[in-house]
Amino acid sequence: MELKYYSPDWLSLEEYEQFVAQYHGAATSHHLLRTKWYMDHFDFHILLAIVDGKVVGQSCAYKTTAIIHNVPVDFWWSVDSFVLKQYRGLGIGKKLQAQLHKDWPNFSSIWYSRINGGIKRKLGAQPILASRLTYYPINSFFSILFGALFKRKKLSLPVIIKNKYRRLHASSHNRFTEKNITAAQLLSLASDIKESLSTAADFYIDRSNEYLSAKYNSNPSLSGFDIILLYDQHLEKNVGLYILTKPFSRQTFSIELNVCAILDYFIFDDSVKYKDIIGSALLRASSYDNVDGVLSFGKPVGLLNITYPKDGLQLLSTTPIGGSHVIANPYISFIDQDMEQMLP
Repeated sequence: MELKYYSPDWLSLEEYEQFVAQYHGAATSHHLLRTKWYMDHFDFHILLAIVDGKVVGQSCAYKTTAIIHNVPVDFWWSVDSFVLKQYRGLGIGKKLQAQLHKDWPNFSSIWYSRINGGIKRKLGAQPILASRLTYYPINSFFSILFGALFKRKKLSLPVIIKNKYRRLHASSHNRFTEKNITAAQLLSLASDIKESLSTAADFYIDRSNEYLSAKYNSNPSLSGFDIILLYDQHLEKNVGLYILTKPFSRQTFSIELNVCAILDYFIFDDSVKYKDIIGSALLRASSYDNVDGVLSFGKPVGLLNITYPKDGLQLLSTTPIGGSHVIANPYISFIDQDMEQMLP
């Protein structure tokens, strides 16, 4: 077996597309579009596994900048790894991962399979932080909770009060004026976003203009979302911002739910708390029909929510973290690594 980084000098684009089609089938067009997006906007590398002259697997890496305790470091995310079915069980995936761990500093993943996570640990990656994904109910809570525990499906219970659970996350949203802004206008707030993250988090991926533009202007995995700016009428200034998807269906707790997701959120003033962001997002999401709830990364707030996994999603990385540099307040969101692909 040979490992080789993709280049059109030795493998034509047509041949690469044929290889991808063998794995992704009907979804090939989207995955090729996403690969082009990586190439256009990031320092991106495709490592290919070749057996008897045939490409049989790949694993990729792209570079971002992580800010860890206010220090910027090159941070490489692991993305788009697969091995053709007939070549699995031969250690090809492990060899691909081993090469990427060797070639790229601070090589990292937060969304991975159990098997892939085991391989990464054996190759030297260690958990440097954990971030929890939280579901905040609007119309469905106990029906989901009982369904997940007993039947692995949402129970059908009559809706007596519409949007009843949203009221448990009351916020001071009445003092805010909400304004939808464009992705271009978002870029004008980059300095406010940077200050927000540097104040609140000891780990985050730098939201540079280039990063925000790539993720929100041309991302093939994101389509319907609103960028909501919060303006405080009493303070007469912008105090926060969050980005909320339109409703979509996805498996949550092994149950098909109709949800919205908070892609990013930033707090610009101490008068605003995370619970205010959640309250505002729940109010906005409840304006759509039949939305079960809202998903968000971050420490859970309020009385009623479901957080999973119990111990959080562990970010595995070769980044040396220890001693007094333990990460206690990380900021992770759906647009980090490649987690926006979770959102149809």
